[in-house]
Amino acid sequence: MRFCVWCLSLPLAVGLNAGWAIEEVTSYAVGEKSYNRVVIDSDRYKSQNKDETLIIDLKKDTVYFVRDKEKSYFGGRVDDVIAELRKNAMTEMNEEDDILSANADTEDEQIVEIKKLKDQFTAGGFTGDKYQVFVNGELKKELFIAPKLTANAEIDSKKLNEIMLWLSGTLTPSAKNYVELSDEYVKLTRRGYPIRTIERDPGGGLIVTVVVKAEQKSFAPDEFALPSDYAKMSSEDFYKPLE
Repeated sequence: MRFCVWCLSLPLAVGLNAGWAIEEVTSYAVGEKSYNRVVIDSDRYKSQNKDETLIIDLKKDTVYFVRDKEKSYFGGRVDDVIAELRKNAMTEMNEEDDILSANADTEDEQIVEIKKLKDQFTAGGFTGDKYQVFVNGELKKELFIAPKLTANAEIDSKKLNEIMLWLSGTLTPSAKNYVELSDEYVKLTRRGYPIRTIERDPGGGLIVTVVVKAEQKSFAPDEFALPSDYAKMSSEDFYKPLE
């Protein structure tokens, strides 16, 4: 979004929406790093890295994946997108995968406990308090929550978490035991945005995400819009270049 000098003295333009722009870096146990820009307002969420952009509109109930390199996008209504992704996944699933998935769906109910520590962490100009998230007594995540970074309190974070789990293939129709959907976890994240998150990958290595910059600002309506010159594709065609 461009500004001219004389425009700075004018009142806020009609159509601008207030929200947060957050830049994060994630470090993996294998030594790799990824950079991500997150934009959040009261109804919409956008996550952008060098390869792909994810746009979720909770009010319109839509989700889109955008790839600049191919000038293409895939998406639509959330239920339709999830159904298509699940259909594609099922065609690739073998019998062993099906058994593992069924076992995962029948896990016992999880007990989520949140413990606040005295430690603090400062990043991107914000200071966060340290919380540990336990599931059935096992430490799952450590979050440094910054109360003054209110992005999660301004959006329906539980609904957003549910959509993200569906899109990742983690959530299934009969599965309910996910810490991100628990009342305890949602209540914690609504206290502020995590400026540092520590969790473990399946191999036991640490995944650490840190906010490097965050600012509250106003966005033009096209911040969450699809590029008009990009081609809409099916999920199969959209992901074909990555095969």
